[in-house]
Amino acid sequence: MLAKPGSFNVIEVAEDLERVCLMKWNQHCRREEVTVDQTASRKTPILPKNFIRYNNILKSKCPRCGPAARNSSSHLKLVHKMNVPSALELVEMLEETVPKGNKKVSRKEMQDVREKIINFYLPKVLSHLK
Repeated sequence: MLAKPGSFNVIEVAEDLERVCLMKWNQHCRREEVTVDQTASRKTPILPKNFIRYNNILKSKCPRCGPAARNSSSHLKLVHKMNVPSALELVEMLEETVPKGNKKVSRKEMQDVREKIINFYLPKVLSHLK
């Protein structure tokens, strides 16, 4: 599966993280100095702190439907008529809006723009928890 240039590819990141962890574990087992490979971390998206809150809410139990239902984006859309993106869709949306490799935008500016986008959806999800 080929991703668009500049897009976030979950499978590629997972494979890179697995490769790095396995390499570090093997170095540890051979009692070698463990070296840190930064290639996997370069592929992960830059996300503001409010993304963690958003993601955690989407993994929590639905207060209206009971412990069997989870606040996933599909549950919120189908059952509660609330249209919010999944965590992965939101990451892809953030990557498309302000690509990580954009040299004209500083990391702080990128974080601010991404935080505003997340803050558009976060109040909707938080209101559901009340």
